Amino acid sequence: MSDSNEELLKQRANVTLRLFKSAIKDAVLSTDLATLESFVEEIMSNSDVVYARITSNGVILAEGGSALVLQKPREVDSSLSQVIDGIYDIRAEIVVAGITYGVIEMGLSTASIESMLAKAKRWIATIASLEVSLVALFSFVLGTYLTRQLLALKNASNIIALSGPGHQIPISGNDELSEVAHAFNSMSKNLEKSYGELNNSQAEMEHKITERTRELNTILILSPDGFVLSNTDNNVVYINPAFLTMTGLKADTLIGKSTHIFNELMVSLFDSKKMNNIEFINKGDTQQLIYLSRPASRILHVNIKTLLGLKGKAEGYVFYFRDVTHEKEVDRMKSEFLSTAAHELRTPLASIYGFSELLKHRDYDKKVSHEIIETIHRQSGNLKKLLDELLDLSRIEARAGKDFNMANNSLEEIVKQSCTETEGAFTDHKVDIQTLKYWPTLTFDDDKMRQVFINLLSNACKYSPDHKYVILTTSERKKNGYRQFGVSITDKGIGMTPHQFSHLGVRFYRADNSGATPGSGLGVSLVKEIVSIHAGEVEFVTAQGKGMVVTVWLPIVKS
Repeated sequence: MSDSNEELLKQRANVTLRLFKSAIKDAVLSTDLATLESFVEEIMSNSDVVYARITSNGVILAEGGSALVLQKPREVDSSLSQVIDGIYDIRAEIVVAGITYGVIEMGLSTASIESMLAKAKRWIATIASLEVSLVALFSFVLGTYLTRQLLALKNASNIIALSGPGHQIPISGNDELSEVAHAFNSMSKNLEKSYGELNNSQAEMEHKITERTRELNTILILSPDGFVLSNTDNNVVYINPAFLTMTGLKADTLIGKSTHIFNELMVSLFDSKKMNNIEFINKGDTQQLIYLSRPASRILHVNIKTLLGLKGKAEGYVFYFRDVTHEKEVDRMKSEFLSTAAHELRTPLASIYGFSELLKHRDYDKKVSHEIIETIHRQSGNLKKLLDELLDLSRIEARAGKDFNMANNSLEEIVKQSCTETEGAFTDHKVDIQTLKYWPTLTFDDDKMRQVFINLLSNACKYSPDHKYVILTTSERKKNGYRQFGVSITDKGIGMTPHQFSHLGVRFYRADNSGATPGSGLGVSLVKEIVSIHAGEVEFVTAQGKGMVVTVWLPIVKS
C-alpha cells in the first residue's frame, strides 16, 4: 500500500509539474512577471500544493506559499522516505535550445497520504493483534463462534485487498468482536473516502490535461505555419494541416513512418536549381531555408528543435515550417526598385553636375552659357518630375485613396481640358475628340483624373512622332452586371513588342531606352494605381508599328 501511494504521489507530482511548466514556459521566456504571478496564484489554490517558486539565473520571478517554508533551503525528494517535513519537494528546469531559462520549485503536502497510511497501518496492526489474541482466546472459550467471526474479518480483509476499501461486514451482538467489526468498517469507509479523493484529484488533473491538449491541437490546426512532430523512435507522430497544404503531401504517407522517409519525401520536392539533394534533418537543433518546386514554388524557413522531457532527455523533434516566399519576394522587389530608382535619378543628376562643373571652371560666351543653363534647367525639370511622380505614386499607394476628394460629376470638362493642355505641350499634334452625345455621371477626384488623361495623352503624342492626330473616343459597356464608361486614346505610333508589352506598368520601364523619348517610366504605374482606387480598370491594346489603344473604364453612378 505504501509503494502504491508513493507511486500515486509521484505521478500526481510529475503531472502537476509538467502542466505547470508547459503553462508558464512562454511567460518565462518573455519574462512576463504578471502572467507568472497569475499562474502561481492558480497553482497555490490547489490545497495539496504547499509552495511554488519560479526563478531565472538565481532571481525569483514569482513565488507563493508560506514565508517560513520558502525561507528554508529545499532539496528535491526522490522518494516518500526522504520526506522529513511533510513536504514532497520537486523541481524542473525550463530548457530551450540547450539553454536553461528558468527553474520551477514546488512542494506537495504528504500529510493526507501519510495520515492515511499511518491510520491504515495502525488499524491493520490492531486487527492483526486482535486477530491473534481473539484466535487464542476465543478458540479456547468459543472455538466455533470465534472461528466464524474471524473468518468474516479475514474474508473482508481479502475483499479489501482485491477490490479496494469500502467493504462493510455485518455486525451482530454487542461484544468485543462487534466493536472490532465496527472499527474495521470505519477504517474501510475512511480508506474508501481517501481513495475517492485521490481518484477525484487524478480525474481533475486528467481533465485539465485533456483540455490543454485540445487547446494546443486547435492552435496547431489553425496555425498558418507547418508543424511536424517525431518521437524517440524517430517516427512521425503528428502533422498539422498547414504543412500538408505547403507541401502537398498526404498524412497517411507520413504518420507512423520514419524521419528518414520524411526526409526523402521532402528532398523530392526541392528545387534542384537552388538546392542540392541534402538531408535537411540533422542531429541537433538547426535552422535553414529550403526551396520547393512542387506543388508550387515556395521558400520555407525550417526550424528543428529537440523536444525535451521533464528530466531533460530528448523525447523527439519538432519541425517548424514557415512560408517566407512573400517576404523574400518583397525583399527582392525592394532591392530591384531601389537599384532602378537610383539609376534613373543618377541620369539627370549626372547631367546637372557635369554642366555645372563646366560653368564653374571655364568661361563661355553668352550663347554657350545660355545653352548649358538651358540643359541644366531641363534636366532639373526632369529630375523634379521624376521625384514628383515617384512621391505621388508612393503617397497614393500608402494612403490607398484616403486623401482623394471624390465627387459625382461628368468627365467631359476634365477630358477636354486635358486635350487642350496636351495640344499646348505638343504643338505638332492634335487630339481628335469623337465622343458619345452624353457623358454619364461618375464618381472621381478631379485632379487625379486630370493627371490620368494628361499622362496618357502625353504618351500617345511622345510615341507617335510621325503622326499628327491622336484620337479620343468614348463608349459604354456592361461588365459583371455593372455599367462602365470608357475613354479610349488611340495613337498610330511605334506600338510595343510582346516583350515590351509584358513589362508595361513596371516602374521605370520605358519601351524606348535610347533617351530620345523623354519620360520617367512611372506614368503608366501612376495611371493604373489611380484608376484602380476609382474601382476602374485600364486596358491596353498594341502591336509593334501599329500604335496603341488605351481605354480607361470607370463605373457609372446608378440613377
